[in-house]
Amino acid sequence: MSGVSDVTEKRNIQKNYPQKKKRKTSDLSGNEQELQDIQLIPTINNMPRSMRCPCGGGQSCIVNRRWLCDWVHEDEVFRVLNIPLRVNCAQAYTEEQINSLTNFR
Repeated sequence: MSGVSDVTEKRNIQKNYPQKKKRKTSDLSGNEQELQDIQLIPTINNMPRSMRCPCGGGQSCIVNRRWLCDWVHEDEVFRVLNIPLRVNCAQAYTEEQINSLTNFR
């Protein structure tokens, strides 16, 4: 039987698959650096409790959006007109803030 392979021959079944690199257990500095880099990325989960909004957060919460470095329309309007920003969603607008939002072009 010439077409049948011999079981005693060494066959490389995974010859078409890439080999995994062996992990060095002595080099943990790279993993530690990765963890530090991940912790620097702002997420809702790593926001300090003291900075959380009384509204409970969400997609429209200005505190969450600022923490995630997302654009907040009222912040841009107030900065252009040199008006103080609201601290959180629960803080009421001042008359000056309301007028600036309604008349801003």
